Amino acid sequence: MPRLAKSHRLRLLEVSAVTKEKGNGDVIRSSRVPVFHVDSTPTNPYVHPPSHHLYLTKRTVSSSIFNPADQISLDRKIAVGLERIAEGLKAVIWNETKQSGLSPIQIQFLIALQFEMKTEWTIGDLAERFGLTPATVSDAVTSLEEKGLVQRKKKGGDRRTVYLHLTPSGRRAARKLGGWANILQDSLAGMSPEEKTVMLKGVLSVLRSFRTSGVVSTVQMCTTCKFFRSNTYRNSRGPHHCALLDVPLSEADLRVDCPEHEPQELARVSGSR
Repeated sequence: MPRLAKSHRLRLLEVSAVTKEKGNGDVIRSSRVPVFHVDSTPTNPYVHPPSHHLYLTKRTVSSSIFNPADQISLDRKIAVGLERIAEGLKAVIWNETKQSGLSPIQIQFLIALQFEMKTEWTIGDLAERFGLTPATVSDAVTSLEEKGLVQRKKKGGDRRTVYLHLTPSGRRAARKLGGWANILQDSLAGMSPEEKTVMLKGVLSVLRSFRTSGVVSTVQMCTTCKFFRSNTYRNSRGPHHCALLDVPLSEADLRVDCPEHEPQELARVSGSR
């Protein structure tokens, strides 16, 4: 592939398959990225023979999903869309912080203590659940204590372990704040069941990848559970099996936050569907 001298400049033309531009110079084309024109300077008027073409890969254009030059990659467009959704949710929860006087992580702690199936929480449990250090969690919990929303209690003869409990005010606040992300669920109302099932499969795939790479530490979904058996049956309506409940599972039956979840070994998670 011909190399560009330092004096050569790239000028964006369009996203299409063009072979040559009228006038001076060749056109760089690719079926994967935008088309660029090579401009040469007076010190280097001859760029390369017109029969040569350069093909730029997505990685050559940019390694960032935030570069809008690549409008071909489906993976990039999905990734950007998910990032935009995350941005929107950040804006929603920050609006809740203004009204409640709580930080985003304090809101999430209250919701976890109120709604998740685990009945006994420690500082370490919250740290693992949200991927934070115990010191960070302890600071946030101390603030919640000062606001009268959380209490630390010791249980029975175990005087070393401190458990976290919501106060009556904390439970009321958690119920009120628990709907902050419902806007995301409401946005799916116009989709068909088939579209939602495809989207669920995609979400599970991304979460499984995040779990394998360590981006998230706790994912209580079917496909990371030791009771999950993938593609056990030929029946397309219920191809999977839950060994705990001893029932077949369709794609739409798969759970994201199952209360009965018991994690697989990480090696199995990365190798499963």
